[in-house]
Amino acid sequence: MSCDVINELKRTFSRFTDFLIGKLLDKIEEVGVSQNTIVALIGDHGWQLGEHNIWGKHTNFELGTRVPLVISAPGLKTGVVNDLVESVDLYGTSSA
Repeated sequence: MSCDVINELKRTFSRFTDFLIGKLLDKIEEVGVSQNTIVALIGDHGWQLGEHNIWGKHTNFELGTRVPLVISAPGLKTGVVNDLVESVDLYGTSSA
């Protein structure tokens, strides 16, 4: 598979995921519960998207150990954090 095709597939995955998250957040706003709703997008483990010629999960390469963590919550500032995070405590922390 060429690099151009791989890059287009990655962009397509990202655009579709962004589209679905946008629909969810729009619906939460539409029904009037955005001020008391926390939305968290997390993954159970990372994916190889063409790296090392692998399209899937279940590898020990570093990219396979990374997961997405995106949170939308009332009063939460927008930004990017590059620190190490642990998703195992996400529910306990967000429900406290």
